[in-house]
Amino acid sequence: MRGWTEQPGSDPRFTQIPATTRAELRFASGAVAKIVTSFDLPSSNRVHVIGSDGNLLMDPATGYGGNRMRLTRGGVAEDLAPGNSDIQFARMPQHFANAIREDPPILTPGEMGLRDTRIIEAIYASAESGETVRL
Repeated sequence: MRGWTEQPGSDPRFTQIPATTRAELRFASGAVAKIVTSFDLPSSNRVHVIGSDGNLLMDPATGYGGNRMRLTRGGVAEDLAPGNSDIQFARMPQHFANAIREDPPILTPGEMGLRDTRIIEAIYASAESGETVRL
């Protein structure tokens, strides 16, 4: 994976954190993910997945309401229902409380958080070194 950060020297908000972080992740399958997150760029909340048979556009993608999904295959577009955005985070504390009371399998175990942390650290390491980082 490759990572890049942007930190405008003249902006006091970004003396300790990057204003923008970009990453390109390449998977063994050949899939490529390009990610941009920023405190400084104009607001955007979109996910665009391009596949061999079509593409999926989520715009807005992860807000608390009004999310939209459009799947296009063979030139034909279909609007999909992304689910109820209003409850996306409500299920997390419910699952946590249930895990304490009943001990079910954890849907998002700590290993997933550790994996995510390693990916984030690799993005920053790549941005600092200018080199590709393999995980």
